[in-house]
Amino acid sequence: MVISRLLAMENKFKFDLEFDTEYKDFMNEYEEAGHMFISSQLEAVHRQQDFRDLVPHPAEPLAELTDQGESR
Repeated sequence: MVISRLLAMENKFKFDLEFDTEYKDFMNEYEEAGHMFISSQLEAVHRQQDFRDLVPHPAEPLAELTDQGESR
């Protein structure tokens, strides 16, 4: 399931360059704000903090989300 979702996202990036740019910009801002870490950094983070939460997320343009953040 996870691999198929990743491949679907990569495919979407290839065919929708605007979505690709917006998604990458958003993820960069999110990382810079300290809300996430690149997985190679997780081990060091786990040694410093007592949490192990990984939150997968759908890659949906904001226009396709409902008020509750669910995909239409």
